[in-house]
Amino acid sequence: MSAITVAVFGYGTVGKPLVADLLQNGANVVLFSRDASKLTEIPSQVKTESVDYNDDASIALLLKKNHADVVVCVLAGDFDVITKTQVGLARAAKEAGAQLFVPNEFGLNTDGYPSGTLFGAKYDATKALNQVGVPTLRIITGAFIEYIPWLTGSSKHPEKVAITGKGETKFSFTSIPDISGYLAYVLTHYSFAALSNQVLLIEGQAASLREVADILGKEVVAIEGEELHPLAKVLQEVGELGALRVGYEYSKPDTPSQLVTLKSGSGNVLWEGHQWKTIADVFGN
Repeated sequence: MSAITVAVFGYGTVGKPLVADLLQNGANVVLFSRDASKLTEIPSQVKTESVDYNDDASIALLLKKNHADVVVCVLAGDFDVITKTQVGLARAAKEAGAQLFVPNEFGLNTDGYPSGTLFGAKYDATKALNQVGVPTLRIITGAFIEYIPWLTGSSKHPEKVAITGKGETKFSFTSIPDISGYLAYVLTHYSFAALSNQVLLIEGQAASLREVADILGKEVVAIEGEELHPLAKVLQEVGELGALRVGYEYSKPDTPSQLVTLKSGSGNVLWEGHQWKTIADVFGN
C-alpha cells in the first residue's frame, strides 16, 4: 500500500503510542488538538492542527487540506464527547472525503446496551455513526492489561486483588502497545474496502480475576463494590456476567460460552506473526 494519511484526535493513553506506531508503519500523521502548542513529545514528522472539536465545518476543511484518508478518535471524555463530539468528527470526516473513521470503541462490545448508561452512550454513538454514513472500523479490546491495578485496587486492601463477585468469569485483557500497534498495522496493511464497517475483536489474554491474582502472585480479597473506583465497580459487575469477554454480546446473553470463546480474539489473525503480550509480560511476572 502507498502511504496513507491518518488524522488522530487525542494524544493520551492510546493516541500517543498510536502516533508512534503509525509512523513506524510508514503512515503520514496529522495530530489534532484543541491547542496544539501545549502538546509535548511530538515526533518531528507529525503535523499538528489546533481546532475547536465542536466546529465540524472547520475540522472538515483541515482534514481536506491535509488529505486525510483515515480519521481516528481517541478522545477520552463524558457522554457529550462520546455521543456528540465524536459524531461531529465523523460528519467532518465524511465531508472531507475520508475513507474510514475509527471511533473510540477500545473496551467492551457495547452493542445493545440501553441509553442513559456509559455503555449505552457508546451504542448510541455507533447508531449515529451509521446514520452519518462514513465507513467505520471498530476495535473491541476488552480491559487494558495496564489498568488491572486500577480495576482491582482498593485503598483498604493495598497489594491485593479486590473483587466484588466470585471472580471466576473470564475477562478479555489486551495491552495498550498491542492495541495501538494492531490498529496501526491493519490501517497500513489492509485496504479500506477490507476494513470498511468491520468490528474486530482482539484479545491478548483471557483470564478471570482470580487467575489474574495467581499470575501476579497476589492475594484475593472479597469487598463491597463501593471500595472500588465507580467505573471499576461497574466493569467488575458486567465482567462477572461475561460482558468483558470481547466475543460477548449484550443482546445475546445466552450464547454458549464456547461460541463466545471462539469469537474472542478472532481479529488477532490480521496481525500476522505478532506475539501478543500477556499479563505476566506487562507486569514482569
